[in-house]
This record gives sequence, C-alpha cells and structure tokens, in this order.
Amino acid sequence: MSHAVRIMRNTDGVFLDVGAHHGLYVVAVGMASACNIVAVEGSLGNLQRLSKNVALNPRLRVSIVSCCATALDTLVQLSSEPLGRSAWTRVNEGEDKSDIPFVAGMTLEHILTRLKTGPVRLLKIDVEGYEAEVFRGLNWSGVFRPQYVLMEINPSESVKMQFLLDHGYTARTVDGTPLENVDSYPEGNLLFVDNGMLDEI
Repeated sequence: MSHAVRIMRNTDGVFLDVGAHHGLYVVAVGMASACNIVAVEGSLGNLQRLSKNVALNPRLRVSIVSCCATALDTLVQLSSEPLGRSAWTRVNEGEDKSDIPFVAGMTLEHILTRLKTGPVRLLKIDVEGYEAEVFRGLNWSGVFRPQYVLMEINPSESVKMQFLLDHGYTARTVDGTPLENVDSYPEGNLLFVDNGMLDEI
C-alpha cells in the first residue's frame, strides 16, 4: 500500500481502485494526497462498509461506483462468501444460479467516460482472477490508459500478466525489483509501469 501512496502523492492524476472492498487503499491514498479517486465495488456488503469508511473521512474526493467492472456492459453474479471472507468475493463465470441476484457489469471505459475523470495515474485491481476480463473493457490506447497498474497476482497467473506486458508495461515487484530470477512476489502484488514512465521510478 505504501507504493500506491508514493505514486499518488503530489499528483493530480486519478487513483482508480477496482475491487475497492472496504476502502483500505481508498482511505490511505486519499488521506495522503489530494487526488481524485474512483472506487469500483460490486458486492453490496463491501459497498456498505466502503461507503461508511469514506463518510468517516470527509476530506476524501471519492466517486463510489456500485457495479462490477467487466469486458462488456452486462449482468453478472457474484459468489456468496461467508462472513469475514468478503475479500474473496468473485464473479461467477459458470452457469447462472437462480438463488444469486444479478449485478450490473460495466466497462471501465464507460465508467470513466461517464464520470469525466482526468487521466488515470494508478489503477489498483484486486478482483479474484477476473482481471483479464476487466482489462478488456478499457481502451489501452486512449485517454484513460493508466501510468501504473498495481495488481494482486501469483506466478501461475500468466494471462493477466501477459495482457499488460503486451500492452506496453514492464513488471516490477512492489519494491522495484525486476522480475528476473524472482520466484515469489512480495505482498502478492506486482507493479506494472507504462514503458513511457520507466524513467520516473
């Protein structure tokens, strides 16, 4: 999280938090900077906690978006997780289930265009394996292309990593180490840097 704070400090870029959960990153980044924040969260339970935490910190400049980020504007269903495990809520990619409500799915391009945000400085994403689908809902050559992407990942999740590498990003561990000869990722995250921003880090 300290890396997100460092990237967003002293900048007017947008912090986009997809899978904002209860707002840990939203509050930490927002209190340490004056940036605008877009927090996307699809789980109703998480959204309620997120909204309460934002309300406790009136300095924050946050737009909360109650939907799932998806590849297309659609409807999705979320898994139902036991109490205390809401961070593991994920999109159900199997057959529709009759006992689970549908949640609106919307592309990041649609969300950011509707909110009329400025350029995205940092995208933090944690959506339990659904990241590649979320990525497909953004124009990576457009005005909202993030300068940095902070993503939860493990070494076996090659598809979502390759997507960013193919779109002109370089992967580093969160402490800035290149990935050569690294077989585990500190904090379970990687920082992807737009190749045009490598001189900054």
